[in-house]
Amino acid sequence: MGLCFKTTHLLSFFILFVIAFYSRRFVRKTNPPNRQGGSIVITGGNGVLGRSLITQAIRFGLLVISLDVEYSPNFFQEVPYVIPIVCDITEEESVNSFLKKLETIHAKPFALINTGAIAPKNKLLDMSSKQLARCIHVNTIGQFNVTKMFYSSLLLSVEPHIINVTSALAYFSASGVAAYSCSKAALLSLHETLEVETKQMHAPVKLSLYSLGQFKSTMFDKDTPNKILAPLLNSNDVAHIILRNLMNNQSGRFYYPLYVRFMPLLRFMPSEIQRIARWFSGMDEIYS
Repeated sequence: MGLCFKTTHLLSFFILFVIAFYSRRFVRKTNPPNRQGGSIVITGGNGVLGRSLITQAIRFGLLVISLDVEYSPNFFQEVPYVIPIVCDITEEESVNSFLKKLETIHAKPFALINTGAIAPKNKLLDMSSKQLARCIHVNTIGQFNVTKMFYSSLLLSVEPHIINVTSALAYFSASGVAAYSCSKAALLSLHETLEVETKQMHAPVKLSLYSLGQFKSTMFDKDTPNKILAPLLNSNDVAHIILRNLMNNQSGRFYYPLYVRFMPLLRFMPSEIQRIARWFSGMDEIYS
């Protein structure tokens, strides 16, 4: 009986492993329209990934409309292809104000890239409900606000594209980052629901979800303990991949680096295997 149970688990793991490895084949690609001179909207433009996306977008000849609550003094100064707008995506009035400014710019963005996020570091039982609520408001509800309120404007463009960015921690949480993990898991569910509902409506919108590991930033300033298993990402490399796929009209699910592709599988594994994975990766020691 015990041997049969273990064999079943190993077989299940092998099947899921193969599915995860070959899931890249299910990325959707169609003939890309000419995007040169087009415009896109990026939330969290002042963040590390946001800045890298803006830099890459400029190289692709795009006009970038950046949304963030504040900007550093040297934020793309005197760069004509970047329009920074102060916007609190958690507040509907602020998003409405952005939409009105968009009308004065006379731009019709063809893509929305949601990268805005915060990551408080605290043990779950030491965290206040306000801390948890704030993180969910920014990382989940804020992305929902922009997507919902900007959706009708986005449909005015040819083959519009919505891109959400989630985390490896959305699939397998770690100690000290409960709020961030929770908010990114919620964003993952929102994205999945949006995929289903837009298909039901036959809406001509593409959706992409990028599940990312850690890259060096002020939000996560400590290195991963196991750089072989979980190497740090370079935000410029990730931004180039996102923009390249966008310009090539590719949509779907993307996982970087490689180990993130297998993170969802850990949720199906017995607790013993999960404990080994946590111990080997050292993920629970970083922000404990």
